Amino acid sequence: MLSGTVPKDGTAKGKLTSGFPTKAMPIPEGAHIVDSSVSTQKRNVQVAVNYRTSLGVEAVLKYYEAQAAKRGWVATRGTAADGAKSITVGFGDDSMVATVRTAPTGATTVAAFGSYVVGK
Repeated sequence: MLSGTVPKDGTAKGKLTSGFPTKAMPIPEGAHIVDSSVSTQKRNVQVAVNYRTSLGVEAVLKYYEAQAAKRGWVATRGTAADGAKSITVGFGDDSMVATVRTAPTGATTVAAFGSYVVGK
């Protein structure tokens, strides 16, 4: 999913860090980014993002299923021990998982983590 050069390591609060690979880990339009990070080791890249959205839990899950379908990836839903919903999306060496829950404020919160290999 990632090609070209390996992104630089970085973290950011309130925005996506420079070089965050949104093609590999898309984020719904209008999402409020809480924090994000990119960590690399040679061609291996790990990315993480926490965000809030006005989309409901089901809409976020459907968003990631649609993104997976566009890429020919497999998407699998699950439920965490605390009742939060999750979706795992991947193909080959590339994968991401998003945990989606409704906050007490009513907003939907998403914690997503991805692991990718550049050039595969």
